[in-house]
Amino acid sequence: MKIFKLALLVALIILVKHGVFKPTMITSNSMSNTLEKGDYTILNQWQKPFLGNNIQIKKNQVLAFHYPLDKGPVEEKMVYIKRCVGLPGDSLIINEGKIEGNTLLNLKFDYIVDDPEHQINQEFLKKYNLNIEEKRLNNLCLLSMDEQQIKTLLEVFPSMEPKIISQHQNEFDPTIFPSDTSIKWNRDFYGPIYVPKSGDQINLNMKNISLYKKIIETYENHKLEVLDNSVLIDGTSVETFTFRENYYFFMGDNRHQSIDSRHWGFVPEDHLIGTCTRVLFNIENPSAKRIFKSIR
Repeated sequence: MKIFKLALLVALIILVKHGVFKPTMITSNSMSNTLEKGDYTILNQWQKPFLGNNIQIKKNQVLAFHYPLDKGPVEEKMVYIKRCVGLPGDSLIINEGKIEGNTLLNLKFDYIVDDPEHQINQEFLKKYNLNIEEKRLNNLCLLSMDEQQIKTLLEVFPSMEPKIISQHQNEFDPTIFPSDTSIKWNRDFYGPIYVPKSGDQINLNMKNISLYKKIIETYENHKLEVLDNSVLIDGTSVETFTFRENYYFFMGDNRHQSIDSRHWGFVPEDHLIGTCTRVLFNIENPSAKRIFKSIR
């Protein structure tokens, strides 16, 4: 096994040197527990078009992509790493922070715990090997936890009752895409929303124009106007639009600590960089468990 790991390390060094793999450090906890702050991950650039291949994406894969709202050339935009939860042609509904029909496990959400004796602290978290973000306001403790972490907490402190911090259905959140007061969505209740696929045609109307306005104007380079409840593209009144490109919808596994497609919408295909295959190591919290850890 040691010889195998050494051979793998040598192979990775060679592939990194030649640009096939690219190491990137995780700088936030938006993908915890899958990726932790301080992780060095390997981006698989073998699939990039300049190598003669196309990125073949499966639902729920973790990918790196360029942040679509940045200005300037695509390759100079900031790099984000999230999970692809919506492929071209999909329709999504998010209910209580989870995508209907998606059985993805180990998602984390924010909870409030009443802890008057301040028993929950970094020493406690380390003792029970709980990778939990802790923020405190007097006796109230904010914890980002998955189901297993909640179970462990209750085994130690049975009287504590974690209460999820959830927005309500039909509660409008102006920070959520498309920030349209007629579409009352928020981070926990979102959709249904269609993820555009190249060649697909949709009906355009006053109810959905805010969802696809940026795609039409910015990514597909058309002039869009709305006059007297009519949609004009390049000066012509239209009732439909056919997408030229494929688009994707990304979310973080730490659902309440992630800025993702719920906040800024779709990611065009030309913004994709590559899949994330493995964690090399964690520079902030060295652990043998994270060396060459597979990303799933």
